[in-house]
Amino acid sequence: MTSSKLLLLICAAIGLQAALAFSIAFMRHARAHAVALAQPAARVPAGVQTPSPAAEGWLGWRVLRVAARTPVDASASVVSFTLVAADGTPLPRCAPGQYLSLRVRIPADGARAAQSLVRCYSLSDRWHADHYRIAVKRVVEPQPGVVSGHLHDHLQVGDLIEARAPAGNFVLQSGTEPVVLIAGGIGLTPVLAMLETVLAESPARRVWLFYGVRNGADHAMRERLTELAATHPQLRLHVRYSRPRPQDVLGRDHHSTGHLDIALLRQMLPLQALQFYVCGPGALLASLVPALHDWGVDAHRIHHEAFGPSSLPVAGADGTAAAHSVRFERQGRRLDWTPAAGSLLAFAEAHGITLDSGCRAGACGACATRVLAGAVHYPEASVVEVAHGYCLPCVARPASALELDA
Repeated sequence: MTSSKLLLLICAAIGLQAALAFSIAFMRHARAHAVALAQPAARVPAGVQTPSPAAEGWLGWRVLRVAARTPVDASASVVSFTLVAADGTPLPRCAPGQYLSLRVRIPADGARAAQSLVRCYSLSDRWHADHYRIAVKRVVEPQPGVVSGHLHDHLQVGDLIEARAPAGNFVLQSGTEPVVLIAGGIGLTPVLAMLETVLAESPARRVWLFYGVRNGADHAMRERLTELAATHPQLRLHVRYSRPRPQDVLGRDHHSTGHLDIALLRQMLPLQALQFYVCGPGALLASLVPALHDWGVDAHRIHHEAFGPSSLPVAGADGTAAAHSVRFERQGRRLDWTPAAGSLLAFAEAHGITLDSGCRAGACGACATRVLAGAVHYPEASVVEVAHGYCLPCVARPASALELDA
């Protein structure tokens, strides 16, 4: 046999083996596919949601259980609540800076009928699959807070409470640029979640925390902040008291006296690209955010959120502050709104007009009000969907002359 014939026979044998292997693999795959088609489809119990792997959060209300409660300031005006899933399942990921909307059942107390109220509380810790943590400040001015007072006085370990999934647009952006966190009062809560996240997930990222509070009695999370500053070399902590008590020692309890302002930031921060996150009462934002712009900080590097009904003035569609008239039809009153008045809800309340409200952050829909004429706009997207012909006064501003069914 010649070498050419031998080579031909070898090639033919190899081809036959390959064809046989392919035929066997194809038959196995076809058999497995037929078995799979013959199996009954997996049944999902009624009422159980099966979100895609990328889905986060949950729809509607979910029951959480109080696992711990701890006062976190000297006057016990702020209490931290650790919440776990009542069914024991893991909690979905939340972004640092987001909040929980809680539905609180307030029992009747004689002069007041039982009611169900919704309030939003920022998450004060980085994400953990087994728990969320919030911090609630007891509201005492201008009038006692019904919900915060109830949580302080009655919500105990083991109690159940309903919550919507974490929400909110004031969140920490990913990246490696240095971060400047600025918090006033209870505005520390979402900022602390951001700080915890940076230190745990990006320990090499430089971060400054400027915290302004009245005095040592209101200094929240003191021990935790001191611990973080002592154990993370990339963190620079500066605490400023506006009205220190005689027992508050400069250099031990706080680093300077006064209100947080641009002069302090310019003194302590380097001249480089920084990401700013500002959270606190409206007065803090109204003074500091424009000052950051004047300092030359690009708008896309300034992230902010106001606590309570106060907010920054909103520019009109042409870029200038625009005033509009608002008629509250049921009240028979027409009033002149200006950007300094903030949301329609805050504007109404400032003139003695009561509107239904819940979270005051566009997250629950309790304040939905019919628009009879005109248009509104939202400085930031609301969390809940707004029905056509309605608005959410807690986060809406007039975009023209407006008439409301209120």
